[in-house]
Amino acid sequence: MPCDYKNYPLDWHSRIRPAILERAGHRCEECHAPNYAIVANPDRELIRKNTSYAEAKAALPLCCTSDRCDGFIIIVLTISHTDHFPLNNHPSNLRALCQKCHNTHDAKHRAAKRKLHRQNALEAIAPSLPLVTSIITKL
Repeated sequence: MPCDYKNYPLDWHSRIRPAILERAGHRCEECHAPNYAIVANPDRELIRKNTSYAEAKAALPLCCTSDRCDGFIIIVLTISHTDHFPLNNHPSNLRALCQKCHNTHDAKHRAAKRKLHRQNALEAIAPSLPLVTSIITKL
């Protein structure tokens, strides 16, 4: 899901994000994959390191071998809010994560939000029905 930057500070891209990437050594703080690296999917074997997304994009076709020309991905580091609150931009709350690790980190939080939305929707439809109330408590 694309990030909505409307709640982020104006210096997010110019100061905060670069500082977190620098602190992390431009590697995922969970799996240590280098930023802009080309890796083989699904085992994430490192194929090539790159210095920018543009370089990685240009190098992607060069990674094709005679027996394999698909299943390569470019690692792009994202900045994760460990508390899932985008207004808390303290460096201790921010981690540089690859897409896979960021999604893993966010999975429980997204599941809890979906559950809450389902409960709220059920309560709005029929708040006084005992059947619905018993279903809600089981979710």
